[in-house]
Amino acid sequence: MYDLVALNAELDRCKVELKVLDKQIDLAAASKPVDIVEIERIARRVRELSEHVEALTDAIVQGGGNAQH
Repeated sequence: MYDLVALNAELDRCKVELKVLDKQIDLAAASKPVDIVEIERIARRVRELSEHVEALTDAIVQGGGNAQH
């Protein structure tokens, strides 16, 4: 069981990581040659974080609860 403060803190951490990943994907896409393996790795992490953010958001809307990481 998470409290809302912990859920919001985790949501903020995810937002920061998504911003970092956005910068990383820009760098990987700009490299010559384009680093497809790195872009795929970043995309997988973005997908994982997106799923986690969705779970956190659902838990926050419900007033706390079990958010899986």
